[in-house]
Amino acid sequence: MSALDQPVAGGNRLDFAETPGLEEDLLTINFGPHHPATHGVLRLLVQLEGEIIHDLKPVIGYVHTGIEKTAEDKNYWKAIPVIERMDYLAYFFNAMAFCGATETLLDLEVPKRGQYLRVIHLELNRIMSHLVWLGTSALDLG
Repeated sequence: MSALDQPVAGGNRLDFAETPGLEEDLLTINFGPHHPATHGVLRLLVQLEGEIIHDLKPVIGYVHTGIEKTAEDKNYWKAIPVIERMDYLAYFFNAMAFCGATETLLDLEVPKRGQYLRVIHLELNRIMSHLVWLGTSALDLG
């Protein structure tokens, strides 16, 4: 059983003395998938000798939601909430890109007022995203 096949938590406890191929001085640490320093879902299998990293294997895909398949059978206006869930910080940017592409394909014209409201919403969303970044950076610094 490789380190990637081992469960993150729970499961059977391994007897490291009987594990084949285990280096005597190397320590394998599971970093994640829900570690406060990752700010998202990522799992790192880190192999250490003291403070020296010998090997690092990233394991991704914990937040895969199958958006493409979910939005496949929806009308374009019903797919917008699904598209907004791709990024919880900058949701409106994804929705704007999707709506812009859809409007171009359907040859739709957005009124000036709608264009102005979109820009205002995009700017507010950008400011909010930067404030979240600033807050999480402050948490990391202590």
